[in-house]
Amino acid sequence: MVHEGKIPSPKQALERAITLLKLHQKMKQKPEMRARLPIGWEKPSPGVLKLNVDGAIFNDQQGAGVGIILRDAVGEVLLAVSKKGHAVNDPPDVELLAMLRGLQLCIPLGIEELILESDSLLMITQLQEKEESWSLLGNIIKETKLLMARFYCCTIQHVGCKGNEAAHSLARYAWHIDDISILWESFPKVIQQIVWVDKFL
Repeated sequence: MVHEGKIPSPKQALERAITLLKLHQKMKQKPEMRARLPIGWEKPSPGVLKLNVDGAIFNDQQGAGVGIILRDAVGEVLLAVSKKGHAVNDPPDVELLAMLRGLQLCIPLGIEELILESDSLLMITQLQEKEESWSLLGNIIKETKLLMARFYCCTIQHVGCKGNEAAHSLARYAWHIDDISILWESFPKVIQQIVWVDKFL
């Protein structure tokens, strides 16, 4: 496994494997979390913004894509981002990177209350852990937590794939761009139908 161009040491690889195993065991003990997931995307409360993120791996391009979408309480799109990045071997890695990039874009906007949503239960569980992570992704997890703490209120929650379709499509759309596409109060046609369904149905 190569992470950001670096080959981890055997010790780092072992620590990551142990961390993932522990998280997997915790999730198996909480099946009720998956049972309560909403079927589709749900609007946040008035005054709260919702940030959905997702990642995709492009094996044919040896790269990865990140999708980010920020919406308000009526479903209006405030920000839509597709970003292409370097190759990532493990899906959880790119999911965490999507969370980090999304928060980095939201920090300058002066948002007070934010909901961060992802369909990666593994990474959400990592971010909810109070203990410091010693896994290979520990530094990124720590940085993501620090960004979350900069909001007056930032909650993180798991959503099913159906409720994260807009972010997923934006991540896949990154395959077609060279670096990054940032649209303010707009979005590419590839998610037009998804945004409409999320807003009105």
